[in-house]
Amino acid sequence: WAHAELPGSVPPVLSVAYRFCLAGALLLAYCGIRRKRLRFSLRDHQFMLLQGATLFGLSYCGSYLATAYMTSGLVAVVFSTILMMNIANLRIFMRQPIAWQAFCGGLLGLSGIAIVFWKDLTAFSATSGLVGLLIAIFGAYMASVGNVVSTRHTRQGVPVTQANAFGMAYGGVLTLLIHFLSGGR
Repeated sequence: WAHAELPGSVPPVLSVAYRFCLAGALLLAYCGIRRKRLRFSLRDHQFMLLQGATLFGLSYCGSYLATAYMTSGLVAVVFSTILMMNIANLRIFMRQPIAWQAFCGGLLGLSGIAIVFWKDLTAFSATSGLVGLLIAIFGAYMASVGNVVSTRHTRQGVPVTQANAFGMAYGGVLTLLIHFLSGGR
């Protein structure tokens, strides 16, 4: 999965790496120019690394790679479950009460997305799409974990811009490593 399908195209994981390395570098430069605080504790950096790995790395890789096995519409349906995952993960990891109205609203929204992509859902084949479904669920869950880490940043007073700058840079470097360690060139 690290190799491009067509001559001149960029493999999905490398595409993610390019985007987030560039975005992280630009955002860090912006923070430096604006003299925003760029010194954080080792613990904060560990959480920014976790955010980058999950929200800006593995979730995007999962999204792109899942489309090799199933339609982008089905991937969108799976990724629309992030709201419900966020609610559950915030309860588990941050001890936040369950927001039942948001959960029900998320189910309603998920139903609407399922209706839009009904043709894709009815054409889904468990034999050919199961791998894609598992990859998409993994990617969506990684995005949810990254969102929960973002909540931790807010509670700890880590500014969003700087957390995202470091997170994107860390996520970009991680996806570069994944690309090259899996045989990409």
